[in-house]
Amino acid sequence: YYCPATSTSSTQHQCGGSQYYCPAGSGSRLAVGQGYYSVGGANANTRTDRQQCERGYFCTGGVRDICPIGRYSDVMGEYRTTCTGPCTRGHFCPLGSVSSTQESCAKTGLEPTETYCPEGTTSRILVSSGYYSTPEDAAEHERWDEAPCTIEYFCYKGRRYPKVQWRDV
Repeated sequence: YYCPATSTSSTQHQCGGSQYYCPAGSGSRLAVGQGYYSVGGANANTRTDRQQCERGYFCTGGVRDICPIGRYSDVMGEYRTTCTGPCTRGHFCPLGSVSSTQESCAKTGLEPTETYCPEGTTSRILVSSGYYSTPEDAAEHERWDEAPCTIEYFCYKGRRYPKVQWRDV
């Protein structure tokens, strides 16, 4: 609540929404500001303080939201709805990630080459049948694309193997 000088009650005016906060004894409401969210009070209309947005979140209009899957925030006070940026290719960022390389692309229970993760992906993608994960010079658990198997190879679980050819001697 805030109370102008002529107020007759300590609860004269509700603060007025998440975008404002009113410390005890306030004569006017204060704007929360970008990168902060309002806290305290009985509800969003009676907030008494503000806090800086933590890593893994973004804050706008006095409200804190978690960074979505595929995005991350590695700074305090993030206010962009896109957070700091997309997850790095070859990696996966679950909700609230604080690093662009939060998790490897490998999925538990599968071979590391069976999935790939393009930049900012919202899920680990299974390699299609007849394809292999790429680039092959990247770590097996950090691949970001797939390529079709060519005739001189066979592909299995995201890997490609040269075909063996037998010749009569």
